[in-house]
Amino acid sequence: MIINKQYIFKNGVIALAMTLFFSCKNNFKEVNNIGVSENEPQGVGIDINAKRTDSGRVVANLMTPKMLDFENRKFGYSECPGGYYFRHL
Repeated sequence: MIINKQYIFKNGVIALAMTLFFSCKNNFKEVNNIGVSENEPQGVGIDINAKRTDSGRVVANLMTPKMLDFENRKFGYSECPGGYYFRHL
């Protein structure tokens, strides 16, 4: 029986494709978390001056020298380690 090169090549490509197809898994969340530590903030803000408005009128003002954003945790929160000044108008 003579086996030609095209037959061997075709079977080799099919075997390789099947190996690659079954070795893949869905790990998108793991890839997104590479380099992200849960103990470090997701964002850091310097000299924040946030104004809260209601119907176009300023009703509150929050000023802080530094704000850390921990929204990457299960229960996300923001922290102002340098203290803050909050004025309700």
